[in-house]
Amino acid sequence: DPSRNNPEDLLSDRQKIHLVEKFIKSLPRELKTGAEMTILNNVEGMDYTAIAEMYGVPVGTVRSRIYRFREEAGEYLARKSGLSSDRSEAFQ
Repeated sequence: DPSRNNPEDLLSDRQKIHLVEKFIKSLPRELKTGAEMTILNNVEGMDYTAIAEMYGVPVGTVRSRIYRFREEAGEYLARKSGLSSDRSEAFQ
């Protein structure tokens, strides 16, 4: 999106990335796994079945870990940066 190339948006994006990285480092193992699964799903385009096979867990476990990560991360970002009240918006 060319309209996202202004300095304020780029700074905001960098700040969000920094906050997410800091948040992920502070997570307990299960939520870090949820973060990994979210990245595989959102960034790499893997479906839940492929992620479940990769981790050797049921598809329901993948769904719940991604959901819990999104909820926790959304709440963290909302507290730290004043993002939307839709807590998981940044991770969809």
